[in-house]
Amino acid sequence: MTRIIIAIAAFTLMLNQNLISGEPTKPIGDLTYCAEIKDSTLVIMRDGIQLTEDIVFDNGTEVKTDGRVIFPDGVTATLKAGDCVDKSGIIKVEKDVPIK
Repeated sequence: MTRIIIAIAAFTLMLNQNLISGEPTKPIGDLTYCAEIKDSTLVIMRDGIQLTEDIVFDNGTEVKTDGRVIFPDGVTATLKAGDCVDKSGIIKVEKDVPIK
């Protein structure tokens, strides 16, 4: 029983470290959409091109032009400048990104 508790505690610490560092649990794929500030407005960019329509990935995750990400289960997240989301719905959070 003690080994199970220690294993759970170790796993929890590893998970928390990943969340604190902003590192995703999976690598960001080649189809990545990132939030940027342009003319005081948050925009979503991919390969230097601004997103003009909402995107729905194969797994049902939606990326809205206003920075909202809606997951298939209805959970919503909002991207901030420097944050990116890949086609599997993994969000990479960048901290302390300067506003241009």
